[in-house]
Amino acid sequence: MHTLADDDQAVSPVIGVILMVAITVLLAATAAVFFFNLGESQNEVAPTAAFDIDYESDGSDSLTITHNTGSDVTVGDLTVVVSGADPGSIDGRHAVESITSYGSDSTLRAGDSITISKASLGAASDIDLSDATVKLVWNGQGTTQSRTMRTWPSG
Repeated sequence: MHTLADDDQAVSPVIGVILMVAITVLLAATAAVFFFNLGESQNEVAPTAAFDIDYESDGSDSLTITHNTGSDVTVGDLTVVVSGADPGSIDGRHAVESITSYGSDSTLRAGDSITISKASLGAASDIDLSDATVKLVWNGQGTTQSRTMRTWPSG
């Protein structure tokens, strides 16, 4: 009489090898996340928004920048850059929250506007923006990215 022998010993080494390979892959993936900083958040992406600029050359000599359409924009991410204005003392970078009533955490939505004038820039005398270049620039917080959202004059 022949009896069949139960031989389970061959299964044990195969399962052991599979478990060792799985542990090695898991450890390699974990190390890659730490070494290549895959777990960090990605840089902030510049919003897609359209702005119009209206110039008033009457006694107020002001520019009104209006958010027409697109993504909402955090006011703290926006800077107005003025160059070639008269007087030259208003040339430079101006944080939007410092020249408007918006706070840095406020959100600029479609229909909202920013007005640049003698009063908003704190100019002691009348200003002349007719020959100036004014740029609305987005600067991502915590990143080195920046993007010019609108330039006036556009030509």
